[in-house]
Parts: sequence; C-alpha cells; structure tokens
Amino acid sequence: MQYLDRQILAWCLIVLGAFFLAKAIVSKGQKWTMKELLGVRIDKLKAYRNHIVQRLEAAFGFFFVFAGVSIHLYVLLRQSYDRKAPGEAYGHIAEYLGGTILAMVVLAVVFHYVCKWVSRRSFVEILAYLVVRYRYRIEDDQALLKEIGDVLRVPHRDDDTIESYAQRVADAMGLERVREALRRRNKPVELE
Repeated sequence: MQYLDRQILAWCLIVLGAFFLAKAIVSKGQKWTMKELLGVRIDKLKAYRNHIVQRLEAAFGFFFVFAGVSIHLYVLLRQSYDRKAPGEAYGHIAEYLGGTILAMVVLAVVFHYVCKWVSRRSFVEILAYLVVRYRYRIEDDQALLKEIGDVLRVPHRDDDTIESYAQRVADAMGLERVREALRRRNKPVELE
C-alpha cells in the first residue's frame, strides 16, 4: 500500500496524456480542413496558430503518458524488490511490453483499414456538401478532379472529355443527393 499514491499519480498522468493526445488530433474540424483544400477563404493566421497548438498538445500528451508509464514501471520494480523478487518484476515487464507490442501491431492493421474506410466516406460526404454549397466547379481544377476520381475509383475512358469525366465524378460523389437533402432541410442549396 505504500506505493498507492504513486500508482494513482501514474494513472492520472496517463489519462492526462491521453486527453492531450486526443485533443491534438481533433483540433481542426473536417469542414475547415476541406475548405482549406478547396481554397475557400479561411483565416491563415488561425490555421498557423492551430498547427502550433496541435504540435504542443501532442508533445505534452506524449510526455505525460511516458511519465505515467515510467512511474508505473518504477512502482512494479520497487514492489518486487521489496518482496526480494526482482527477476519476477522484469519478467512481468517483458511480458506486458511483448503483449503491448503485439496488440499495437494488430490494432494498427485493424485501425488502418477501418480508418481508411471511414476517412474515405467522410471525405466524400464533406467534399460533396462543400462542392454543392459553394458552387465549386471540380472540372476547373483538373488535378483535383483526377485525384477525386481516383479516390472514388471512377475509371478513365478513352472517349472522356473533362466535362463527361467531371459528371461521372459528380455522380459518384452523390451531389444530387446532397442537393435533395439540403432542400428537405429547407437550407439554401448554394451559397454566394
């Protein structure tokens, strides 16, 4: 029980670090990022400030998690030394680290495919919404049109014109569904 306060401190630091890491990840909204991609007006100084804040939060988060884990490992070692069994503590640490690394690899693979699916879906939804609301003409930016077509897996045909390919990309994005959804909600379909 003499190490209870240190264990509590370790877990508090880990939770605090996880909070800062999560906050660093979600500091910028998806629509804001998409506006930046499309070249719609954004506040550039605010964007730079958010970038700096995001990096600092990530650094603080990592530091707090690292400190919490270090304190927790210290407590495990001290408890084992108090019981005169330091080899047992090293065995437990190696066991936990091995399990953690294995879990990290498995979760990284699973998260990769889940995040790929979710990000593609949210990207298309947000992009379609902004294209409709800001009357963005995707055919005017051929490089972006090609990128969007590749993301949506719209094939290129030999007889394609820019307009025909842009129409197929617009259909794949579901722009008409977005227009209908906005009309149903009584929102203006296109902003000036």
